[in-house]
Amino acid sequence: MYEIIIGDRKINEAEWAHSLQINDLIKILWEIGFIKCWVVGGLKTGRKSGSSYLGHYEHSSIILDNIGRFQVHPAFWHYYNLKEK
Repeated sequence: MYEIIIGDRKINEAEWAHSLQINDLIKILWEIGFIKCWVVGGLKTGRKSGSSYLGHYEHSSIILDNIGRFQVHPAFWHYYNLKEK
């Protein structure tokens, strides 16, 4: 993502992304459900315990400014050849 925004990776179809800040792109990808954010469990996240990745559709009021860990939604893993660590 960052390489697209700063111009290190040229993707003709993503010219619109060059005008964005990295946080803006993260917010867009999170709101459309492409990425999920790591949230430490607790009542604030709607979970009783534990930590997990949550998508916008699961908890839309999460503020992403302090989130440092994201995951591509599992629905896209096969296409990008991703696996869970």
